[in-house]
Amino acid sequence: MKKLFVTLFVIVAYSSVAFPALAQKGAGDAVGLAKKGTQVELSQLTGEVLELVKGPCEKTTGCSKSGYHLRVKTDANPNLNLHLGALQAVEKITPGLGVGDKISFEAFRTDKLKAGDMIAKSLTYDGKTVNLRDSSLKPVWAAGGKQNKRGGGRGNQQG
Repeated sequence: MKKLFVTLFVIVAYSSVAFPALAQKGAGDAVGLAKKGTQVELSQLTGEVLELVKGPCEKTTGCSKSGYHLRVKTDANPNLNLHLGALQAVEKITPGLGVGDKISFEAFRTDKLKAGDMIAKSLTYDGKTVNLRDSSLKPVWAAGGKQNKRGGGRGNQQG
């Protein structure tokens, strides 16, 4: 009986750490936009990928400290910092994305972002669209998100 209790405890403890591990809160907030119910204005933009930036995300307070960003040249901004999400999750759902790619994306800003920074909701490149966040702006890889539904944690890919 004690062995069963210990086993169950370990499973529950592991689950509480493993599943949210790829989630990120936004811009230094302790609670993400989806939980807050924050309304933001979505913008449709196009541009060219100048650089793939993978590594520590300075404003994240979520479990994933490494983020995936793109430096994008758009008509309005020659050096837009586009935050895609948690590095491990985004790398899996954006194969083939590279410097020089022409992209279109749906993105938003919050008051806490620096000028010239945006967060991507969806990204289209090479004829395919990858949904990074759902309608409430929750990352598709976050615990309780779409990884339990269609896509198995690979994002909502179309095309």
